[in-house]
Parts: sequence; C-alpha cells; structure tokens
Amino acid sequence: MTERTLAELMTWNIVTIDHGASLARATEVMETARISSVLVSEYGRPVGIVTERDVLRALEATVPRDQAVATVMGKPLVSAPKDMSVHDGYHYMAKKGVRHLLVTDAASNPVGIVSESDFRFHLGLEFYRRLQDVRTVMSSRVPVLPPTALVREAVSGMAARDANCAVIAVDGKPVGMITERDAVRFYREGDGTLDMTVADVMSKPVATIPVGTHLHDAMERMQSQHIRHLVVVGDGGEVAGILSEHDVVRQLESEYLDFALKDSRRTRKQLRESEMRRNAVFNQARQFMGILDLDGTLRDANRSSLELIGDPDLDDVIGKPFWNTPWWSHDPEMQARLRQAVADVAGGRPSRFEATHPAADGSLHYVDFQLHPILDEAGKLALAMAEGSDITESHRIEEQRRLALRVFQSSHDGIMVTDPAGTILDVNQAFCALTGYSRDEAIGQSSRLLDSGHHDKAFFEQMFDTIAREDHWLGEIWNRTKAGAISVVLMTISAVRDAAGELTHYVGVFTDITQKKESERRLEHLAHHDALTDLPNRSLFRDRLRQAIRKAERDEQALALLFIDLDRFKEVNDTLGHVTGDQLLVEAARRITACVRNSDTVARLGGDEFTVVLQGVEDRDAATGVARDVIEALAAPFKLDQATVSLSASIGIALCPDDAEDPDALTDAADQAMYDAKAMGRNRYSFYTAPAPKA
Repeated sequence: MTERTLAELMTWNIVTIDHGASLARATEVMETARISSVLVSEYGRPVGIVTERDVLRALEATVPRDQAVATVMGKPLVSAPKDMSVHDGYHYMAKKGVRHLLVTDAASNPVGIVSESDFRFHLGLEFYRRLQDVRTVMSSRVPVLPPTALVREAVSGMAARDANCAVIAVDGKPVGMITERDAVRFYREGDGTLDMTVADVMSKPVATIPVGTHLHDAMERMQSQHIRHLVVVGDGGEVAGILSEHDVVRQLESEYLDFALKDSRRTRKQLRESEMRRNAVFNQARQFMGILDLDGTLRDANRSSLELIGDPDLDDVIGKPFWNTPWWSHDPEMQARLRQAVADVAGGRPSRFEATHPAADGSLHYVDFQLHPILDEAGKLALAMAEGSDITESHRIEEQRRLALRVFQSSHDGIMVTDPAGTILDVNQAFCALTGYSRDEAIGQSSRLLDSGHHDKAFFEQMFDTIAREDHWLGEIWNRTKAGAISVVLMTISAVRDAAGELTHYVGVFTDITQKKESERRLEHLAHHDALTDLPNRSLFRDRLRQAIRKAERDEQALALLFIDLDRFKEVNDTLGHVTGDQLLVEAARRITACVRNSDTVARLGGDEFTVVLQGVEDRDAATGVARDVIEALAAPFKLDQATVSLSASIGIALCPDDAEDPDALTDAADQAMYDAKAMGRNRYSFYTAPAPKA
C-alpha cells in the first residue's frame, strides 16, 4: 500500500503566538479561529504548543489570565518531517502521547499542523466498517454530573480523569455536555464562570447513540455533523460512556497495521497477475513501461515511453543505467531518488513517487512512477517493472485546486461567492471575522445581508453596469456588520463565467479599510489644524482667506481680517512655564471663537498670533464690534491649573477690497495694523492705514 505523507494531510495555516503573550490572549485566538491549538514561538522559532487540554488544566488550577503562555504550554514540541508517511506519523504521535504534531520541512521550519481529526478523516468511513460496535472503543471514565453541579466540579473531574468532556445527566439520562473547547471559553470569561452551575453553560441537546451502534455508523454521524463527541446510552437512555474522537483514534493503531498488511498483500497479488499479462499488453499500454535488472540497468521500454522522449531507437537506451537515460538525466535529485528506488526494489520493496520526465518538445511531464519487483518461478527477485502514468493535466488541475483552496481558507481578505442572483454560496473565515456572521448564517442569504443603507440605488446600478462591461469592479463600499457597526471596505467583485461564456458566479474579495480611512481623515485634519488649539493652521487659513476673497468679489461684499496678538504672552510663558502657556492659548482660542459667527474663520498662525476672517461685513463698525468683543473676552482673568493670569490683546484690522485684494497683501496689512495697535499702548485695535506717499 502506498501511503500519503503528512504534507498531504496537514493543515497549512499555522496560528502562532509569542511566548510572552498571556494565556488569555492565546484562548482569545483559539476561540476566534475555532482551533484546538496554537503554536508558541520565541524569536520566530516554535518552542511549544497550547492545546485545549492545557487550557483545561490552567482553568482547573486557576492560573491567572495574564500568565505567560510559556509557563503553561506543552513542551518540548513534538514534530515530524512532512515526508513522513501518514501511518508512521500516527504511530509517532501515539507513542509520544500527544494529539498534535508540528510538521516541518527539510530545514526544520514549521510548515503545518496535523491533529487527531486529520488522521480520522484520512482513514475514511470505509475503514471503520472493519471495526466492531462502539463498546470496544468508548470510554466509561467520563465524569457524569447533575445540572446543579458547578463548572468548577466539571473542570476538576475532567482534569482528574483525563477526560475531554463531562456529561450532564438527570436521572442518569444525558441532558448536556461540557468539552475541552468550552474550557477555552470559560477561561476567557474569567473565574466567575467556575462558580456557575453547569446547567447555565452546557451545550445542549446532546448527540447520543445506542450502545450497540456499529462504529462505522457512529463515525459517519460524527463526520456529517462535525462533532467530536457522542454520548453512548443504554437501552433505558442512561449514560453508558462517551465516544470521542480521541478514543477512536487511540484504538486504531493495531487495526490499521492489520488493514495495511492486508492491503499490501492484495497489491502484491495484483502485481503478480499484472506481470503474467505483461507480454500481451506491454507495447499497447498507454502507460510508460520498462523492465530493469536489479542493478538498475534498462532491459526494455515500451512504445509509449519511447514516444515521450522523441521515439529513439530502443538500442540507444537499453543497456544503460536507468537514471542516465533521457527520462531522468535532466534532474540530479530525480536521479538520486530513482537510485534509491532501485535499491529498494532489489531488497524486495516496491517504490512509488511522483517524477518528472522531459518530453521531446521541451515540456515537462508529471508522472506517477512505480517500481515493482518481478519474481521468477521460484519466487525469487529477478527483475523490476517500471510503470509511469502521465498525470500532468491532473497535477495542474490539483495544484490549481489546492492553491485556490489555500488562498480561500487562509486569506486575510474576506471572500464571498454568490450565484448570479446574489445568493451567498460560500464565505471564508476572514469574511466571518470581518462581518460577525458565521458561515452557516451567511450561506443562503442575499449579498444584501451587508447593506448599510449608505449607498443609493444608482451606486449599485453603476457597479453592476461596470461588471457587465468589464467582468470586474473595484471600489469602496460601506458595509454593516452583524453587530450593526459600519465598516468601510475596499472590494473587488469579479464575474466568473463557464466555457460558454455564461455567468455562473460572482466572487467578492474585500479588505476592511475603516481604520485606514479614519487615519487618513485624522492626518488630513492634523495637516490643516493647529495641534494645540485644533484651530485652522496657517495653511488652512490662507486657503480659507483666498476663498473668502473670491466669495466677496462674487457677492460684491466686503470682508475684514483681524490679526490678534496676545500682549506680553512671552512673559507669562517664561514665568509660569510652557504647560501653563499652552493652557492659556487653548482658552484664548476658545474665547476668540465664541466672539464670531460659525461662517467666520478663526486660525492660529503660531505662537500667540491668531487671525479672524469676517465675511460679509457691511462697514468698519461691524469689524470694530468683533474686535471690541475679542478684547473684552480676553481681558477677563484666565483661571488656569497653576495660576490666574490676566492679559490683553492688540488687534490689527484690514479690509478687503479697501486695503488689499490679495491674501498675502491683506495679511501684511492686518499685521502692520496690529503693530500700530501695540505702538499705541496695547490692549486696543487699529485699522490699517496706508503709508503716506513719498514726496
């Protein structure tokens, strides 16, 4: 029997957490991702693993939530190479007494995780037909508790009996269950959960099976319902034991060995029968075939294999070591693997692996290669039969399928697949994490499930018009999560068509950019506003002033610019310190803003300088009134944290269009008027006066 390797069985998506992270964080990751374990790393290298069993023990021992995972993780980490056979991997895991294996590559880098669930699914339901009923496998050590028992008692019972669940029963009949996965949730929710009754937290109803049920039927039910535990009940419905995934897998090693042995014998028998027919079918076979001496010398090759490499004369290849022929000479690694296969077959061991053969046109063909021993009439090893099936097309399809599945499952982007009517057919885990909807909740619903109401009908009409023309659309959409929160996502919607060009599906891929949009908004705000007072800064002031001047020109109205300087602010700042000075500036900004209309602009240019743009002033009196209000507002004492301060302000006023019509010129005029006010004794305002023309 040719076995699969751990690389084909493992889960590629490894969830990792730093060794210094808290156990509470680890349980949060496990519960969110719905996984039974999380890998612990230190400086990027795996050093341990935290499983549901570890969390149960921590819960039972009331380990603090902020305890580092390094203190509770399972170690040393049990790992196995990815090319280890499935059977050897399971045997190794059972020998080590663990439920998870870290799968590594040739450089000992982690590439995946394999668990008991993976082994159970690998064996398939057919395998379980060979086994007896559930009584041969079930465990009777499961704790059975009344509904009034505390969660603490259930956890202690599970830890003491090394059980992965506890059954809640009334009059001996099961009504609920608590599992190791529940322990992860209990730990996250805190110590208070331990003092709750099991009736408040148990999973119900309970999946049960009669005690005489065949194991095949039990496993079929576990797989179809995606559950890991079945309560075994007697004729009266009372608890007789528990059938768990762990109990099943733990019992399978000896059965699997027998199964493998019988399958291997069957394969050898089929091989002998095939050898008897070889002469009749050798050259008509579509497979690539060859006959080797036990030292690897090629003695014969069929027509299909010769045609692949350009149909050379048979004499050009026979008599050579098989690894030096055109089928193998392109790849030293393949040559070495073939040499090992020849050595194996010389020892009576058949070999099978995926190889590559170069074709005459330069393309590379993938081949399912097998090397079998041929026995003579006395039953001794005589020759070797090489067989290769061209799997190039299936390899390409399978690689595409695996890649698509890995991308779909591991993508951090949300992915949603719908039919042409918009009904959701499938979603990935990232979709669930981003929207709050579980896969079961989403499937079958309309894609309008996420509609936030932000976009109007025209938006969606334009979207689908674009998809109809270009087969894709890219843009920002506002979605509503299950919890009602609004999120902004960058979404790509692609149309999927069959070979005839008919639309079969839509695929939507989206990334949550809510925080990015908020950060952009905040950065945009910070770029144009004073960090201390949140008033428009010099850049935004100039833009506002320019717009105000244009509006004044259109409306044939005047505007006034007030340039405000706080008198002797530097003395206050130097005496009382920058903290007090900053408090004074913030309060001054508030008072100035309170003196103007919402349509006016108050800005801080820097230091103790402020400006006010007054739009639609009818005459000088309007500007005078605002200036007086500002002086009066700033004259009131400033009651700050460390002191009460009194100060005044000098204000310069320039009018547009009377004094200037250019933003810079108008600002210079108001600034000059402010200095005139200071020269006149401060605490006053002054209108700009143009200098007298030189004689």
